[in-house]
Amino acid sequence: MDQISAENAFDSVEFAENPEPRVPCVLILDISTSMHGTRIAELSKGLETYRDELLADALAAKRVEVAIVTFGGRVTRLVEFATALEFNPPRLNVIGGTPMGEAIRVALDMIEERKASYRENGIAYYRPWAFLITDGEPNDHWKPIVSRVHKGEQEKSFFFFAVGVEGANMSVLDEISVRKPLWLQGTKFRELFSWLSNSQQAVSRSSPGDEVPLEDPTTGSLLKLSSARLFTWLRFSLLENSVRRNVSAARGHFAPLPALLWPVRVGKKRLDVNATRQPEQFLG
Repeated sequence: MDQISAENAFDSVEFAENPEPRVPCVLILDISTSMHGTRIAELSKGLETYRDELLADALAAKRVEVAIVTFGGRVTRLVEFATALEFNPPRLNVIGGTPMGEAIRVALDMIEERKASYRENGIAYYRPWAFLITDGEPNDHWKPIVSRVHKGEQEKSFFFFAVGVEGANMSVLDEISVRKPLWLQGTKFRELFSWLSNSQQAVSRSSPGDEVPLEDPTTGSLLKLSSARLFTWLRFSLLENSVRRNVSAARGHFAPLPALLWPVRVGKKRLDVNATRQPEQFLG
């Protein structure tokens, strides 16, 4: 049996045992030498936080699928798509340069392959997530990937998010991503992955095709909240979404929801993900 046939057979068994709709997310992680020391250690710990918080939600544990593409010297499909139940966070090690463009291409290819597998096996799925984290700038031929990212967003083929760690070229990330990239202060990867996990838990509780809002209910900027208040916001956001959906369902329909939003508010004005603004500082 060739490799493709073997993979298809494995997918068929996997989907038969767990036919839940899927929320696929591919993490595109920079492991170039500039990520050495505390950064790579905290990024690895962040992956463990991500896994643990998904596992704490019984539904998300079966629905959210995680894959990892790393880029440092070369691009590696480090982890193939797996639910949180099967996801084992790898210990990351730094090496080489920053072939970011190729890494994004490989990640988007993985998303298309996974969607084809879902369709072949009759599995419903939510819009996939591609989540890039980097502290540098690409040293490969990255320009061609820009049009692919923008076209995929326009066609609602996936969500693409970019997070810049200190030292990242935010102008490049802004050119690649449709929505403004986030700026991560310090090494707060665990807080970042907590947000990602809670966001995907909210998505996994909705129905495929629904747009789930993640709005800051406070009157101040989320960026100024402490970690404790961040989790209060997350709980409020999930509760609010759940209540709204239950009320709508009781009326026999689901109310239309706005497009997925970054959790950003300045004063009393909510900022849409596509609004023109400077890169925000996440958990500053």
